[in-house]
Amino acid sequence: MKVNSVFIILLLINWFSYRQLSYRTISFQVLIPFFFMHLIGVLYSSNQGQAFFELEKKISFLVFPVVLSGSPALRPDQIKRILLAFVAACSLAGIICLMNATYLYFVTGQTEHFFYHPLTKIIDMHAIYMAMYCCFSIFILLRYYGHHLYSKRIVPIALLAVVLGFLIGFTLLLSARTVIGGFLFIVLVGIVVYGFSKKQIWRSVILSGLIVSVFSTLILLLPYNLERFKEAINYGNEYSIDKQYGGRSTRELIWDSSLELIKRNFLVGVGTGDVQDELQRTYQEDQDRNGPLLYRPEISYNAHSQYLQTFIGLGIPGIGLFLLCLLWPAYRAFQKKDFLMIAFVALFAFSCLTESMLALNKGIVFFSYFLSLLGSAHYESHEGDDELKASLAPIQG
Repeated sequence: MKVNSVFIILLLINWFSYRQLSYRTISFQVLIPFFFMHLIGVLYSSNQGQAFFELEKKISFLVFPVVLSGSPALRPDQIKRILLAFVAACSLAGIICLMNATYLYFVTGQTEHFFYHPLTKIIDMHAIYMAMYCCFSIFILLRYYGHHLYSKRIVPIALLAVVLGFLIGFTLLLSARTVIGGFLFIVLVGIVVYGFSKKQIWRSVILSGLIVSVFSTLILLLPYNLERFKEAINYGNEYSIDKQYGGRSTRELIWDSSLELIKRNFLVGVGTGDVQDELQRTYQEDQDRNGPLLYRPEISYNAHSQYLQTFIGLGIPGIGLFLLCLLWPAYRAFQKKDFLMIAFVALFAFSCLTESMLALNKGIVFFSYFLSLLGSAHYESHEGDDELKASLAPIQG
């Protein structure tokens, strides 16, 4: 995290040599208003210390749009190298995690080290965030090298298949149900849309069925994953709160308390710094209904949904701006048929359903940086189209 912060500061220092702003970039239009909404939320927060700490974490919403829209435009090949560096980093992290899990298995004889949070403990990474990173890496590879899947050259196909297979397998071991479900949904929709556009409907249907079958088989073959997915759907009504505490049942109680808190503060929320304090107070008030299941002084459960978390803190204006951060880039990307941007936004939107992804820097920096990077590239591409049209106008005339 310290290295990450140092490089963000260096990016900002580099921008000061240019001091330019481009208000038309997607990230500038959505992330900066979202940041200033958090700044306004500080004004009516009771817990000022926490409010400024939250604002400090959200500073990426201000820095990345300014830096990436105000610095000289990156060329497409430069953006590609940045994205592939991210893929390489995720792959290396996955290898380290699996090597550590293998070592711990031989020491302890327990297979739990290959799944969920124990798998990523060595790199101090939440399994949900790591799964999101891996899925985005898969989309990056498909964006730049997906055409090799239709090639007759054996080496590119084999190399791509190995890396994709590793990332998909590692994602399944991470057991992040919402991320896996969202990833699968995005892939299937993409295949169907592509099939309809190319008038290859049956081929897309067969391929979709094959992917669902492969994923279902892999999930069934991994007992830990099978148990987690059964819990997600409350299979056989075996995972209700009166029979098993944790996971799905805990989230239901948290969401119930969060909605109750939203009802009381839906206009402007409780403030940037008071979300967790108010949640703790609500958990305590709900002890008659939930017992001591949620309220524990030593444990602080967040809303486990970024939509609820934002709504609690900033009310209608905040949730409106957050939805704009998702919908506006997706709309612009749809206009330009930008697969990678659409996949990125959709993946993050799915991840936010059951996790407060903007509660930690691991989610804040990921979202703000790549939205700014892809949005800036999208904007520059759009500007390039305008320049091309302008240069061709005399010829056309």
